[in-house]
Amino acid sequence: MDFPPESDSGILHSSSRTSRPRLGIPIDPNMDQHPNSYLVPSKPRRTRKYSIVDFYDPEIMACDYRGRVLEDIVDWSDTRLEESHNYIQVLFPLPEPSPFNDGASIIDQETVEAFHDRIELRLALTVPFNRMMDFYGLPIDDIPSERRTPQNFPAAGRQTWVRRFDHNHLRLTRIIRCCRVLGLTDEAARLWEALQDVQRLHGRISANSMMYWRRAATRPLHIRPDQDDDENIAGMEFLQAFGANDTDSDSAKDKVKKFGRKIAKARKLATKDRKTREKNASARANEAAVDGKETSDEKDTSFKEAS
Repeated sequence: MDFPPESDSGILHSSSRTSRPRLGIPIDPNMDQHPNSYLVPSKPRRTRKYSIVDFYDPEIMACDYRGRVLEDIVDWSDTRLEESHNYIQVLFPLPEPSPFNDGASIIDQETVEAFHDRIELRLALTVPFNRMMDFYGLPIDDIPSERRTPQNFPAAGRQTWVRRFDHNHLRLTRIIRCCRVLGLTDEAARLWEALQDVQRLHGRISANSMMYWRRAATRPLHIRPDQDDDENIAGMEFLQAFGANDTDSDSAKDKVKKFGRKIAKARKLATKDRKTREKNASARANEAAVDGKETSDEKDTSFKEAS
């Protein structure tokens, strides 16, 4: 079997329908540690729900179930994004609950309607989307498909997830589906296109992963990627309505184009701001190291003089 029954994405990548973790070992979704952290006693789960709309509303900036705001998570290092397993369901919610993170809110009809009606919510969703694309080394905005080469994809990105199977494959499935449900259809389509390019250039990803990405990108929204083609699926009525044509209306597309420059500017500013913070943090660390050395030298001098 190419896929574990479940993962931190909350999407099944197999034909299994079980909601139990592998080997029946309870996994604590509230631990920002290595996946093997489920081997230690788990903490009580937090089940306080929060509003997805308020979390993404730039005027409200509400906290998630762990007290984090959007900016907190997108500022994490790549290492923390890789090793933490309780944020992806917050940044990219789904209409289906996650079996491993009962603290994450799920998308309902009101959430879908709000994101489709309000450009600022979709703009806010592009912030974690672009952060994760940077994490995966996917230059979906900068390089046209016909010009992509293996050199265009950073080595760090390739080493992280470009392999037969990786837990990030399930995260990518979640990101595609979330973007389509909440109105970022262009971003979802570009991500799916970029993933096909990765497979064409590197050829390391399993057919199962490609299948789930394709399903997430092309299926009617009321059908989950992990549901078999031959199933008679009714799905959620509100997703059926949106799934009939999940592309933006002409007026919405005009608004997106109008705000295109604003979005690009916001992305550049966010990247610049993150690099500045990293540079300042490095400078402070160097200053602390120098101060520590000077203090140590002073103590040595005082000791010699006293002797």
